[in-house]
Amino acid sequence: MAFAQSTNGAGEGLSETHWGARMKTGITASSASADPACDIVKIRTLELEGVVHLGPLLQLNDREAILADSRLWDLKASSYSDSQTYIHGVQWLEAMSVFAPLRSPRLMSFLQCLFADRLVCTGISFSRISTGYPGMALHCDGKPGRSQIFGPQASCPAAVRVLVYLDGTDAGRAPLKVVRGSHLSLHAEANPFLRYSSHEAEEDMLCLPGEAIIIHHRVFHRAGRHNGGPPRHLISYGFRPAWAGPLVAAPTPSAEALSLLPADIKPFFEDPNVGMDPEEAANYSADFRASGDGLSRIR
Repeated sequence: MAFAQSTNGAGEGLSETHWGARMKTGITASSASADPACDIVKIRTLELEGVVHLGPLLQLNDREAILADSRLWDLKASSYSDSQTYIHGVQWLEAMSVFAPLRSPRLMSFLQCLFADRLVCTGISFSRISTGYPGMALHCDGKPGRSQIFGPQASCPAAVRVLVYLDGTDAGRAPLKVVRGSHLSLHAEANPFLRYSSHEAEEDMLCLPGEAIIIHHRVFHRAGRHNGGPPRHLISYGFRPAWAGPLVAAPTPSAEALSLLPADIKPFFEDPNVGMDPEEAANYSADFRASGDGLSRIR
């Protein structure tokens, strides 16, 4: 199944290459690297440091539309602070505004070059943080098995999260804090189930309104304190390559829920469990490929 042709609302078409091709006939890492829209420097930064600042993603009208829709949602307070409210599964709320990033050539090109595979969106979440928020625990989103907090999609072996800031951040307005490179550590203290109140190596990553940051699902990160001023709103998108299905089966959306999605958006959510069949992983074959640029530092 391939993604349909679409536009970003300004007449700029997205080819099947950028939306993603079939798992077994998708573009190769080498052809992705040849794409002038492919930012190899940012991809390398994400892979080695676990985080990258993608830059501007949403215009003012896009942000205002999402905020207007969010006023109709039933947000829940976090378990540790009433100053943070949130909602998961926003893709099922019939809010067309939240799909703007999925129609962004900038984001789709980056993710297609990163994964060189059909893209699966594992979910959309929205959060609002107000004055008095104490900051969250340092954690990572990816888990090697079942997670009572993040659910089955946390068990996907390869994934990223795209954080889109609807408001600007500064050091006192719930900034993203990241321990760069923590996704690479094999030390027991990098156990993905552990949490910390903070870490001396964490760094603030600040954003202007509408900018996006992408994090590796195993990098340790958290939102900092909100010391005062207007609330900080964030909408986040989980993405993974089609081969990397969850190790724990995720609920399948109903036909009714899928019917409410726009035609160009539906393929992102149709099969949350799509993945490589382990039975197809042969021990040896004379037909094995002799190279693959995406496997090394060549790209």
